Amino acid sequence: MKHLLLLSFLFISLLLKAQDSGSIINKLQVGESGCSVYLPATEVNWEKSTSEDGSEVYTGEISKDNFNYFVIAVKFLEPFTGVASKELEDLLISYIDYLKGQFEISEAAGYGKGHPVDGYDISAGVIDFWESEDGTQWSVKGQITPTHIGLIGVYGMTDPSENSLTNLVLNGFVFPAGN
Repeated sequence: MKHLLLLSFLFISLLLKAQDSGSIINKLQVGESGCSVYLPATEVNWEKSTSEDGSEVYTGEISKDNFNYFVIAVKFLEPFTGVASKELEDLLISYIDYLKGQFEISEAAGYGKGHPVDGYDISAGVIDFWESEDGTQWSVKGQITPTHIGLIGVYGMTDPSENSLTNLVLNGFVFPAGN
């Protein structure tokens, strides 16, 4: 509980700092996924599609100050039951590996594991840093629960980790209340 309280205070202080620097972070609903996300935007044009297994997929992207911020949210057609966090982590990594090919990623730092979703007993999350064939640099974080995947990232021609909003955005994906 202490960690959750500390993280909440840290997140609020970072939000206030971002607002003081002229950047405004807003909590936005991700389509009809039940998820929300904190982004430096007042609205996002969410595109909805359906995966091969019938799951809802929401994607959105905005640009601000030479960086692009993207969000992918998947609401599974059927929740995963009887699975362990490790199995969810493996599924998340296979999904992100697929996206690496789609984004033409040529280099990756490697998955940093251990980013579970607050409020969920069974969940997993990873973070990674990429470079694509054209030199674009990426910071990406994915998380998964039995009902959803949330993937959020920041990319640009300079290192996103030097962008004051990157950590706020990467840690700003909110899943529906669960456990």
